[in-house]
Amino acid sequence: MDILIGVSHVMKIRNTQDLQNYLDGQKLSPEAFSKKCMISNMTIRRYLSKGGDSAIPMKYWAAFDRVTDTSNHSSAWFGQAMDEDFSAFADSLEKDGKGEHDLGKMDEELKTKKKSPHVGQKLKEAVTSVFNAVIDDRLQTKDRFLAIGALLYFLNPIDLIPDTTPAVGYLDDYAVLTMVVARLAVHVRPTDRATDPTSELV
Repeated sequence: MDILIGVSHVMKIRNTQDLQNYLDGQKLSPEAFSKKCMISNMTIRRYLSKGGDSAIPMKYWAAFDRVTDTSNHSSAWFGQAMDEDFSAFADSLEKDGKGEHDLGKMDEELKTKKKSPHVGQKLKEAVTSVFNAVIDDRLQTKDRFLAIGALLYFLNPIDLIPDTTPAVGYLDDYAVLTMVVARLAVHVRPTDRATDPTSELV
């Protein structure tokens, strides 16, 4: 997927060797690169310390592409990548959603964030739908972890496309949440569809 729009070419950072090569070629320190891609310096150094060509998780790719793609079409790449490999990303969300979570506190944080003027109505509806699914006892444990992971993703201001990015800051959040809504709707038992909290969005 080197070609995004027209003839735009992106230097892909997908493993630790790619990362080291890019830093060397651009004469960038890990600290400088971390500021450019808005990923913690500790995270960048952790992957560099692995050496070799160890894979770097997909959740960091768009952040890297924003730095290496001089034409700034990483949002287009994100949409393509999510369509093509959502299952891998879903596994990451599911992992994030495991464990104990204070759903009452999460509900309050979601309500606060939805008040932002940058959060559109469709995104608000997707957030509400996914949260309603989380508190629905019929939802399978695996799907609940996925849904919680998606909500945590929405609450995180520094995700694949940081929420402060003008115009497209919530593009990734909307893509993630709507794909999770669709996935949850597919997994609902036929007898439950009439009252499925995700049914109005699919």
